[in-house]
Amino acid sequence: MRLLLVSLLSAYAAAQTACPPFEFVYAPQNAGTGAQFESAASKVWSKGYGAAGYSLYTNLTALIPGMAGYPVHYPASFSGCTSEDPGIKDMQNHLIARAKQCPDIKFSLGGHSQGGFVTARTLPRLPKEVNKKIIAVTMFGSPRCIDKLGVAGRCKSYCYKNDEVTNENR
Repeated sequence: MRLLLVSLLSAYAAAQTACPPFEFVYAPQNAGTGAQFESAASKVWSKGYGAAGYSLYTNLTALIPGMAGYPVHYPASFSGCTSEDPGIKDMQNHLIARAKQCPDIKFSLGGHSQGGFVTARTLPRLPKEVNKKIIAVTMFGSPRCIDKLGVAGRCKSYCYKNDEVTNENR
């Protein structure tokens, strides 16, 4: 039994460090941090991506075999920047580490509502070598795609016309 457990844990660790060809990194509209986030996310159907993110993730996994995904960890709240900052740090750190670990990887980023603001605020902070690995950015109820984000032509943002959070950013 002990040997089986060690084998399973070793296989899990190897899968976590393996380099997929593509990774979807998404900041949901509501999130969490640490072990509580991981535990809660594993028990709900959206797996920490939120509804919009999980829909996008499941469609991508059907099209790209072997891809990986990462839901950004941050304490989303109505406090604005103070809750976005940990998400920016988490997304930035994850992308830089993953790009270093997996030199051939490509990324698709995204976010919903406050998660879109996390994504938009992370993009200008990324090193150029990481930015070049981003093939698409998709945001919902989020800031518009502007040139200063560094992903011109690779970014699409969707927002309702009268959305009180993002309408001013249109």
